[in-house]
Amino acid sequence: MRHRLILYIIALLVLVFVGCTGGNETMIDSTSDFNIALERAQGYAYPSDTMNLDTARLMGLALLNHDSVKANPAHRMEVLRLLTDVARVGQDYEEQVKWASQLVTLCRKCHDETEALRSEAEIGIVLTQLGQRMEGLALLDSVIAQLETQRHFCELDACVIAMKRKLTALSLLPEIAAYDGTVVQEQRHADIIALAQRLIGKLDDYEQHPDDYADGSPRQPASDEVSDYCDFYRSQAYAFLAQAYATSGQHEDARHYESLFSQSDYGQTLNGRSAIAETWRMLGDFDKMLATYDEIDSLMGDDTLNINYVRQLRGRAIAAEARGDHAASQVYWLRHSLLSEAVNDQLQYSQAHDYATRYHTRKLQQEMEMHREEKRTVIAVNVAMFIFLLAAICITAMLYHRNRLIRQKNRSLVRQISDVMDYKDKYFALSRTEEKTVGSTNNLDTMDASALFQYLSRVIIDERLFLDANFDRQSVIDRFHLSKERIGTAFAQGSEYASLAAFVTACRLEYATHLLLEQPSLPIAQVATASGFSSANHFSRNFKTVYGLSATEFRKQSEQS
Repeated sequence: MRHRLILYIIALLVLVFVGCTGGNETMIDSTSDFNIALERAQGYAYPSDTMNLDTARLMGLALLNHDSVKANPAHRMEVLRLLTDVARVGQDYEEQVKWASQLVTLCRKCHDETEALRSEAEIGIVLTQLGQRMEGLALLDSVIAQLETQRHFCELDACVIAMKRKLTALSLLPEIAAYDGTVVQEQRHADIIALAQRLIGKLDDYEQHPDDYADGSPRQPASDEVSDYCDFYRSQAYAFLAQAYATSGQHEDARHYESLFSQSDYGQTLNGRSAIAETWRMLGDFDKMLATYDEIDSLMGDDTLNINYVRQLRGRAIAAEARGDHAASQVYWLRHSLLSEAVNDQLQYSQAHDYATRYHTRKLQQEMEMHREEKRTVIAVNVAMFIFLLAAICITAMLYHRNRLIRQKNRSLVRQISDVMDYKDKYFALSRTEEKTVGSTNNLDTMDASALFQYLSRVIIDERLFLDANFDRQSVIDRFHLSKERIGTAFAQGSEYASLAAFVTACRLEYATHLLLEQPSLPIAQVATASGFSSANHFSRNFKTVYGLSATEFRKQSEQS
């Protein structure tokens, strides 16, 4: 909430500076001035280092209300398109419908039917996300039907966007809901697959016959860029196909299209990997999914109060559960539940501030028209100094609070880990004592899964076989003369671990925690090697995933405790 308040104040400050550099009367008196002002707003509207949707929206509103833009339909169309894009990126569905509707009306008034249909596609996907699924999908179908048969690039590009919007709408539908509210999950997947194949077919036809589509429109790519254009949208179709097949249980087809997607240029970007992460989860490729989430987290920083991070927590919980780490899974599910509530609260808060922003925007525009340039400059400088000081204080306070919470959390984790390690040591000591008292049998063929696991795990731990970096299932087969099926059953059904590999990793991590506590001067890389890990990176990644903090931080907090 503090972040958002600061952003609103800075956005208002940008408008002050815009007014101070020449005033509304001279800012866009010519086409070149309009283009400069529009490009400045677009710089804040699209993903980049300077993206700030609140600022872009305020600047767009200032442009939209200027007399010269009102008198020029082409300029007004560009501004409406900017505001529509800002609302779409910010997932402000009501604003997106509002600006897209005005854009449709203006396009038809200017006899630009293709742009009108392109904007109707935006309205269609928003309607589905607002719960009006039948209306939204029907509108998307109508747009696609009017554009699909035309062989001009402008219509092709609009059709490709409309198809992509419908694929997105279908993929976001709840599993139990369909067009009419009935349960037709299989039909939804079939529709996604069929539409994605149609999209690929259109792109293939354009790539093979680009001259047939040439119409001289500004959007048309140069001849040497046609393949890049087709590959970009084709790769996104592959992503939809992979997810549809994975969701419907057809993993072989899903992996085929996932492979095609991953080989594409878009598939190798962070945005691309983020789009395919849910498919990786369904295919069991948890390492890829978690690596992508970690990369997103590193860029996201503290900005985790959003729906995308909620989806990440869900994926991490499912991955931990699949790997047998029930404790971590429960933690992720708890964080998922709490953050979901917080995100809903933030949405309500954002809507309330949206109305306040509109009021302050109108008031600011009136003040800008009433004051002279010199006075506005003084006000802008004073406001800038105040905002700078306020931002510095807020950021310092938030960083201090955040670091304090992290330290508290890490100290608690260290205590919990140490307690668990002590408990396990006592448990294994007691187990060995009972074994000597009662006696044991080494007839492995007659043991059930649980007994076989107990026997194998005891040998692996007692003889520290797990410290060998090359120790694996084949090592167990060679030593105990068991089949891989018997070994797999022993660990999958006779223990809380999903596999032998998961058990070995857990043993190595527990051994590493002892080294970290008992040998505080031993370098992390040597701890990893001594614990049986093949590399320090592999050790650090597993340690952070299981314990929730890095090995370095664990050692630091344990020393302080």
